[in-house]
Amino acid sequence: MFDRLRALFFGPNSTKSFQTWVGGALSTGDIASSRGYGRSDSAKELIARATQWVRICATRNAQVAASQTIRLYTRGRRGRPLGRRTRAAMEAGRLGVKAADYASRGGDVVEVEDHPALDLVRRPNAQQSGNELEHIVFVFKQLTGNAYLYLTETDEGLALFNMDAAKVRVELSPTELVAGYWYGSPGSDTFIPQDEVIHAKYAPGSRHPVFGEGPLHAVLREADLYANATDSELYRWANMSRPDFLLKLPPGMTKEQGEQATKALENLTRGVKNRGRMTAAIVGDIQPLGWSPHEMEYVSGQDHVARAIWSSFGIPESVLRLNDANLASAQVGHTQWLSQTIQPMCNTWAEELTAHLLPRLGYEPGQFWFGYDDVSPEDRKAIVAEVVQLVTAGLATPNEARAAIGRVQQCRQRLA
Repeated sequence: MFDRLRALFFGPNSTKSFQTWVGGALSTGDIASSRGYGRSDSAKELIARATQWVRICATRNAQVAASQTIRLYTRGRRGRPLGRRTRAAMEAGRLGVKAADYASRGGDVVEVEDHPALDLVRRPNAQQSGNELEHIVFVFKQLTGNAYLYLTETDEGLALFNMDAAKVRVELSPTELVAGYWYGSPGSDTFIPQDEVIHAKYAPGSRHPVFGEGPLHAVLREADLYANATDSELYRWANMSRPDFLLKLPPGMTKEQGEQATKALENLTRGVKNRGRMTAAIVGDIQPLGWSPHEMEYVSGQDHVARAIWSSFGIPESVLRLNDANLASAQVGHTQWLSQTIQPMCNTWAEELTAHLLPRLGYEPGQFWFGYDDVSPEDRKAIVAEVVQLVTAGLATPNEARAAIGRVQQCRQRLA
């Protein structure tokens, strides 16, 4: 398809120009291996480092994003008309730039309620639901920056399968950029042609033209620091690695005598029942050891690191620590999270399905397109203030204002 587009818009020399760009974008080391660029090791390492707050944030975002409803749209009369809020959100670009572009090309936009592409997305294969597949895709995109889907024919028809990002290796091409994908463990992996794989990215990568980057890339050091600090405290609880008291023994005592004195002192003082018990010693001196509290400084450091991780994954503190935030802050934070983190994740995934899945099913982007609902809560106060201004300025009638805020049916019920 890309070859036809290049020839159509740029003429016969476009293929040579594209190859020139690929040659400049890829290094010699990228294509030196017969099986391409070994990014599977990098993905495996990233997944292994995704613990604690990184895992919590990635899972929280994936759960909420995957729970949203994905829909299929087209222009025409055969379909369900869009609601006021959906139409406004699509035209304003809140449901994605591509969706806004397709909707602005003329004709009424309607929701398609029955379509093979929609069935495939909502039930991708016999083992997984659409929600489960989307959840895995969102997790891999956040942790590794990349998610891969295998599109193949089964006995039940077309199916989509998630590919473990840690087991995917991309075979790069000096002429086509991507020649295909190797999937599986080293030595037993299988080659899959490029047109059977959908490569989705969290965000375009700044270090390579093929691979994407996720929020974990921005906080790798913070994630490691948080994990090491936690491990240090865990090992300190398991083995304090320091004595609380020092038993000073007089010179001339043998090692055996010292061990006997230490054991006798432990028998007299260890245990709950011996707490506060008086001890008499003929020789020796017991001195408590004072330790500075510097080992507790990691607590404030961990809090700073945690905030950096939350920020990278786009989750406000009020969402993760509801008990520490007042109601107003929690509401603002929740709205911000949905509109600035969850909605862009959903929009990106919908545009990737539109651009890469629909053409392989025989539908061009723009003829049909995917889109999610507007996930941000509707601000009723803002709507009321806006329609009041419109009525005051003479740009809307009272009935239009009531319709905008959903009060027409209520008014009719009162008049009945």
